[in-house]
Amino acid sequence: MSNDMNQTMHDFKAGMNMMVNEAPTVMKALDGFMNEVLCNRALDSKTKELIALGMAITASSIIASGFMSIAPCWRV
Repeated sequence: MSNDMNQTMHDFKAGMNMMVNEAPTVMKALDGFMNEVLCNRALDSKTKELIALGMAITASSIIASGFMSIAPCWRV
């Protein structure tokens, strides 16, 4: 990753940690939501990750693209 992406992901993780401290109920709900989205039911996890990556690339979202690079360890 470039330095810009490293900084972006560092800032993203710092923001997520701040949210855990400032709004733990919201983050617990987000964690539950993400667990439901990522669990294997109709689509396996890899297929869902590829769909999300395609959506991020289509939207030209640097944060979403970077987020997908750490998807297996997204939790803070």
